[in-house]
Amino acid sequence: MAGGNFVGDRFLGCRFAGAYLKMSSFEKCVFSECDFSGVTIEDSGFVECDFSKSRLSSLDLSAGYFSKCSFAGVVAENTVFKQIKKTDEKAVWFELSEADFEGAKLSGSVFVKAKLRQANFRRADLSKAVFERCNLEEADLCGVDIGGTVFEETRIGKTKLDMEGFVVFGQSKGFVLGDQ
Repeated sequence: MAGGNFVGDRFLGCRFAGAYLKMSSFEKCVFSECDFSGVTIEDSGFVECDFSKSRLSSLDLSAGYFSKCSFAGVVAENTVFKQIKKTDEKAVWFELSEADFEGAKLSGSVFVKAKLRQANFRRADLSKAVFERCNLEEADLCGVDIGGTVFEETRIGKTKLDMEGFVVFGQSKGFVLGDQ
C-alpha cells in the first residue's frame, strides 16, 4: 500500500501481515482486532488512530509517525517504539503522551526517547520491557507487570505505581528491603 490517504476508515479483523506501508497517512481510523505481523512501515503516519486489540508484535515503528493513538489491549510484544530522524538516523522524541496502553501485552518491547507523559498502562504486561531516555511523568502504571523491566535514564515524576510495582521498581534500581 503506497501513497494512500485514509480518514475515518474502519478496518475490522483485517490481516495486513507482510504488507509494505509506504508514504500513506491514516487519520482517525479504527484498526480493531487487526494483524500487523511482519508489516514494514516507512514514511507513513497514524494520527488519532485506534489499534484496540490488534496484533503489533515484533514491529519496528521507527520509520513511521504516530500521534494521539490508542493501543488499548494490543499485543505488541518485542516491538520497538522509537522515532528516527531520516537526515542523520538519530533518535528524536517519539510523541506518545496521553496514549492508552491499558491491558496491552508489551513484554520485551523497547521504548526509546518516548514521551509517555500521562500515558495509561493500567493492567498492561511490561515484563522485560526497556524504557531508555523516556518521559513517564504522570503515567499510570497501576496493576502493571514490570518484572525485569529496565528504566534507563527515564523520568518518572508523579508516576502512579501500586505497592507491588513500587517494590519491583525499587529493586530494579538496586534498593533492598530491609528489617527495621
